[in-house]
This record gives sequence, C-alpha cells and structure tokens, in this order.
Amino acid sequence: MRLSAILLACATLGISTSSLAYKFPTPEDPRARAVLERAGMDTARFDALLAFAKPAPQAWACDAPIAYLYQPAGIVDAVPVDQLPADVKAMLEEGKRMMRKTFRAQGLDPASAMVTTTSDIELIPISAPCKNGKLDGPVEYYLAFKQVMESNMETFSPLSNKLEKNRTLITSHAEMVVRQAYDAGKPAHGVRIARRGTVTSRMTYENPQIQKSMDDMQAKTGGLNRASPQKMVTLSDEKTVATFSLLEEPKVTGGVFGINAEWLYKLSTMVILNDPGIQVSYMYVDGQPLSMSRQNRETATTEMISYMDNFAKKMGKKISDMPGMENYREMVIGGRDVLEMRTCSIDFKPVKMDPCPVE
Repeated sequence: MRLSAILLACATLGISTSSLAYKFPTPEDPRARAVLERAGMDTARFDALLAFAKPAPQAWACDAPIAYLYQPAGIVDAVPVDQLPADVKAMLEEGKRMMRKTFRAQGLDPASAMVTTTSDIELIPISAPCKNGKLDGPVEYYLAFKQVMESNMETFSPLSNKLEKNRTLITSHAEMVVRQAYDAGKPAHGVRIARRGTVTSRMTYENPQIQKSMDDMQAKTGGLNRASPQKMVTLSDEKTVATFSLLEEPKVTGGVFGINAEWLYKLSTMVILNDPGIQVSYMYVDGQPLSMSRQNRETATTEMISYMDNFAKKMGKKISDMPGMENYREMVIGGRDVLEMRTCSIDFKPVKMDPCPVE
C-alpha cells in the first residue's frame, strides 16, 4: 500500500487538546513494537509536531516537482495528466484498476466510487536545498488544500420498495508540513507528515422520510454538518509506516431532557509492515487492538482479524445463542474481554477457509 493511499483527510483547527494524554499501544508483534519504539511518539511530541505555523510565501530556489510534492498528501489528482511523471502516472492507473476490481468483486458498480476534487492548494517551501537545479537533500514544505469527495449509490429502500439514489459528500480542509529527503529531484524513501484540519460529512437521501430521520438524529447529537477536527502524524521508511490519528467521536447517553452528547478524542494508531510479498497491518484505538490484516500482494489473498468489546458477556449471554455470531469467538486480550472475527478473501472475494492461505 502506498503512503498516499493510506493518508486520511485530517486535523485540527482552533480546538486545544494539549491537556489530553493520548493512549499509545504496545504491540505483541515485536516487529510492530520496534516500529513504534523507533517513532518515539508520545503526547508531547505529537502535539509539538502539529503546532506548526504557516510560513510566509516564498519562491522555490529550483525546480519544484509538483507531482512528487503532492504525493504524500494524496492530491496528485490535482496535477494535469500530461504533467505527471511516468512512475506516478503508472501508480495512479494501477490504483484505479484495483479499485474497479475490488468494487466488482463485491458486486458494486465502480461508477459509485468516490470522486475526489482538490482545490485551493497552497505550496510553500520551508527548507529546499538544491543541486544542479533540482531538489537534493532534506526538503521541508507547507501544503494546504480543500478536498471534496462525492459518491452516488443506489440502494434498496424497504420504505418505498425500490432502488433509491443516495449521495455522500465529504469536505475536508487540511494543512500539513512534510519532511522528506530528495535525490536529484526525486523523493527518497522515508517521510514525516504532520497534518491538521477539519472534515464534514453529509448524506443526502432520495427518500424524504429517511432524510428527516437521519438529520434529526444527527442534530440531537450535534453532528449535523459538524466540521470535526482531526490531527494526524505519519512516519514511514522503505518497509514500514506508523500513523497516529486523533479523531473526534460522540459519546451519546440518555438524559432527563433527552439525548446528551459529549464529543471525545480517541487516538487511532496504525502500523504497516511491508514484508517480501506480504503486507501486515495493525490497527489500535486508545492503545487497544482493533484489527489485524495480512495480504499477499501477488495473489490478493487477505486475512482480516477484527476485535470488539464482548457485549454478549456484559449482557450475560453466550454468543452461541445469538444469531449472526457464528464467526465470532470469545477472547481475553490484555485483560479485556473481546469478540474476535476472522475473514478470508481471495482475489477480493470472501471464502470460507481456515487457515487463510496468505503465504
């Protein structure tokens, strides 16, 4: 997975989280644990990296390869196709091909995929050493932009007993500071990204009853048209990626006068290990494991393991007595009661195989 494909539209504007102490994981896999140890991320460093100021505009001292500079932010789509280097163009075409293949394997129309539009781009060098007219050495720059992602999908509505068109619109504003080494005008492996901003998500339904119900529900929690602040720091080298994302989520409870919603921050941590032929990914939320996946890049065989709180045990029930829980098993991880689910897919299609033939 390329770095630009895993970056989320993220960050924070105008809301202080400096008083928070973020919960970082300690992976059981010694390789993943070593990645986080090398990253050396803690609350103080996370906040410090995201406390950057927008630099004063200035010109680049030599040729600025826009496609490569945009790549860590995932906004290469803003570069005209005829101006893309051959390697970047090939990467984009391969990404689109894999997206179409994935959609078809899941029975979805590729035309319903998100369409992304990027605008209002600001690109300002902070440190940009040059050699022979090209970037060469440790380069640091500021990048800001607006991004709109839109999809239109037909889904069956039991209310009208027909297919209805629903629209998803996600708008993000982001600013970031990127640090990456360059060699003769081309980026080398290894990048550090500090990114902050806001994201707003809006669903539009063809059915007015569903629209009113969803809008009323979001309005009660304060989530309707809410510009949610987010922050993210990504560190990568040739074989590993570590991403730390601070996300805002509502905690909804019942109250005397109706619903109460408290917006809380949770730290999501992702570690990716690019082994020869196989990519291993770990996801954590507030230090607790959320999922693990292994993918064979040659065969597109993927094993996914996900975890959730054991709500059945809290209810005093057995998962064997609950419909739809056949693929779950009860476990204890780090003293926490969880439900584990394993899935296997080959060529993006689910199969019933255990063990999953990833190797």
